[in-house]
Amino acid sequence: RNAPFLLLLGLCLPVVFTLLRDYEARYSKSYYIAAFALVFSLAGVFTSDSLLLFYFFWEAALISVYFWIGLYGSIGHSRSVYPVLLRFVLFTLAGSLPMLVSIAALCVVGGRDPGLHGLAEAAARFAPASRLWIFAGFLLGFAVKLPLFGFHGWLRDTYAAAPPACRALLSAAMSKMGAFGLIFVLVPTFVGELRYFATPLEILAVIGVVYGALLTLAQERLLDILIYGSLSHLSLLALGVFAAVKSGATSTGLSGAILLAFNHGVIMVMLLALAGPAFAADLPAACSSNVAAVTGGPMPPTDSDTVVIRWLGNANYEVDYQGHVFLFDTYFDRTARNHDVGFKVSQITHADAILVSHAHFD
Repeated sequence: RNAPFLLLLGLCLPVVFTLLRDYEARYSKSYYIAAFALVFSLAGVFTSDSLLLFYFFWEAALISVYFWIGLYGSIGHSRSVYPVLLRFVLFTLAGSLPMLVSIAALCVVGGRDPGLHGLAEAAARFAPASRLWIFAGFLLGFAVKLPLFGFHGWLRDTYAAAPPACRALLSAAMSKMGAFGLIFVLVPTFVGELRYFATPLEILAVIGVVYGALLTLAQERLLDILIYGSLSHLSLLALGVFAAVKSGATSTGLSGAILLAFNHGVIMVMLLALAGPAFAADLPAACSSNVAAVTGGPMPPTDSDTVVIRWLGNANYEVDYQGHVFLFDTYFDRTARNHDVGFKVSQITHADAILVSHAHFD
C-alpha cells in the first residue's frame, strides 16, 4: 500500500540534490543532516505499522524542517525567518496534538498499541460520540499537513523562507503525509464518519480547488504560482477521497487519489528543483520591487551576480546588473495605447546606456 509513496520519496532526494547541487559549498554538514533526517522521518511515516512510531516520525519530520529552515532559510535581507517558523510550528502542533490525544485514547482503551492494521478494530470499541472525537483528532492532523483550505495559513511564507531543496521536499514529499493519512488511516477506520461529514468536507475541498486556482492566476512571482497551484492540486486529491467514500466507489477513488499524489510529487519536485535558483528567498529587493531602477528604484548590489530584467510595456525593457541600468527600445510617451508603466521619460533619473534596435523609440 505504501509503495507509491516510498517510490516518490526515493525519486525526490536524487532529483533535489542533483538539480540543486551546492556548487559553491555554502552549506555545512548540518544542511545535509537536516535533509536526510527529514527523508528518514518521512520514510518512517510511510512504513510504520505502530501508531506510536507513526506519531514519532510525524513529529520528527517537523523538527527536521524546523532546523533546516531555521539554520538556512531566509526572507529577503532583513526579515527574520523565526516568525514564519513559529506560525508553521503552531499550525502543525494544532493538528498533531489532537491526533496524539486520539492515538493515546486508542492505546489506553485497548491496553496496547493497536497499530495501523488494528486501528479499525480498536476504534470500534468506542461509543459513537467518543469515536467521533477520535476521528476529529486524526482529521485535523491530516488536514493541516495536506493542507486543506482553512488550514493552509502556514503554506506560503514557509515555502518562501525555506531553502530551495527543503522547499522542493516540503511540497513533493512532506505534503504526502496528509494524503497518506487520509487514504490509509481515515478511510479504512472511519468510513462511517467520513460518509456522515462527506458533504461539508467536499465543499471545503472544492473551495480549496477554486481558491488555489484563482490565486494562482493572480500571482506575479513564479514561486507563488507554484504554491497556490499545489494547494489547488492537493485539494482536488482530498475531494476525490471524500467523493469516493460518499459514493461507495472506494477502491477506484483511492487508486486515483494515490496516482494523483504520486503525480503531484513528481511534478512539484521537478518544478521547484529546476526553478529553485530563480526564486531563492534571499534575492535582492530589486527583484520584487514595483519601482523601476531608472526612476530611483532599488538595484541589485554591485557585488551580486543577480540580473534583474523588468518589462516596461510595449518593447521596453530595463536590465539591472551590478549597479548599472540599461534601457532597451524606450517607447514611453508616443501613444496613449501603450502599457502604463507609471512614469514618463521626463522622470527617468538614471540610465547607463540606452540601446535601440529599431525605429520605434522616444
